[in-house]
Amino acid sequence: MQSSGHSIDKYPYSVLFADDEEKIRQSMERLLSLKFETIYLAKDGAEALEIYKEKSPDIVITDIMMPNMNGFDLCKLIKSTFETSHIPVILLTSLDERSKQLEGLGLGADDYITKPFDVSILKQRIISIIKNRDIVRDKVLKLFNQTDQEVPILSNEQNDQFVKKALKVVREN
Repeated sequence: MQSSGHSIDKYPYSVLFADDEEKIRQSMERLLSLKFETIYLAKDGAEALEIYKEKSPDIVITDIMMPNMNGFDLCKLIKSTFETSHIPVILLTSLDERSKQLEGLGLGADDYITKPFDVSILKQRIISIIKNRDIVRDKVLKLFNQTDQEVPILSNEQNDQFVKKALKVVREN
C-alpha cells in the first residue's frame, strides 16, 4: 500500500459523470475517484457536452432525466460525429422500461444501467468497456501498420483479400 493514500489499483482513465442531483454527483465523485484518475462532474447534459468538448474524457456516464439536455440527447450528440463516436457512453436511469433501454442502446449507448445500481459493478463495466476499446484500437492499428501481405489477417480468404486491398488503398491515399 502506498502512503499517499492512492490505491494501487487506480486506473489512468478520465470519467465524465452527469446527473442533476448534487448528492448523487458528490457521492459518485467520491466513489469513482477511488478507482479512476480524473472525474469530471456535470449538472445536466448541456454542461456535460461543454466539459466533454473541452476535456475529452475516456467515458461518459449520464443520467437520462436531466434539465436543459437529457442523457439521450447527450448520447446522440456524442455518437453522431466521427471524431467523438468512439467515446463510450453509459446511460443511467430510474426508468426500467424495455422501450427506453432499447431507445438508449439504439442511440449508440454502450451500456444502460437502472437505478439503484451497485457502484462496484459500474466501476467494472467502465474498466471493461475502456479496455475493450483499447484492444480494438490496438488491433486496428496493428492491421493498418502490417506490411506483410503474406500473413493472413482474417481466416476467410476472400475477406482477407478484401481487407488487404482496402488497407492498401487507405495507405496509398
